[in-house]
Amino acid sequence: MRRPFRAGLGPLALACALSCAAAATAQEVSNAHPLPVTDASVVSAVNAAAITPPFPITGIVSANLSTTITTGGTAQTISGGAPTNGFEICNPDAVEEAWVSDLTTAAANGTGSYRVPPNGGCYLPPSGARPAGSISVIAATTGHKLTIRTW
Repeated sequence: MRRPFRAGLGPLALACALSCAAAATAQEVSNAHPLPVTDASVVSAVNAAAITPPFPITGIVSANLSTTITTGGTAQTISGGAPTNGFEICNPDAVEEAWVSDLTTAAANGTGSYRVPPNGGCYLPPSGARPAGSISVIAATTGHKLTIRTW
């Protein structure tokens, strides 16, 4: 007696059997175990992409200009002159704010000055903005630490 054929079970069962057999011997794709590619043009494109970065690498190196305030309540200019491309200033002090400016001499609540909040707060100029001049900073206490990176 013939069994009734159930549509979809035959091919599905075969696919499952093949998939399960492949899974038993499958390896994770990596440099040591790449996917097999037989089309020579694809192989050439993949190899070229692996060697050539998708965009030029400019090699901009950042500089650490971290400092401490030498005289509390008096603005000081950070050494190194005006940063070429940008800067970031962070305030690790737990309770005291600092102020920074690349437009004028920094002053607490002053025009052209930006507040750097305490306890790890940072100031980073808007994306694409280049510094207008040297960085000036001010904080109330002598010895106040500031973490400054320029690029």
